[in-house]
Amino acid sequence: MTYYTYGMRLRPAGPGCQPKDIAAICSGNRRYHNILMYSRKLTDEEERSYELDYLGEQALGDKIDGRTE
Repeated sequence: MTYYTYGMRLRPAGPGCQPKDIAAICSGNRRYHNILMYSRKLTDEEERSYELDYLGEQALGDKIDGRTE
């Protein structure tokens, strides 16, 4: 299954810090606190409101920034 991935640049994942219906929360990297995976594409408003960066589509198990998630 393919997921839409987003980077949390300003804060880590927590209650009310990201849109609901998360498929997976992955550890972050130097640029992002966490990487979020959703089974749907978030709206532009959700991306703006939660200050997320769209990172593209990936299958669960693909490498993100050199690591398998």
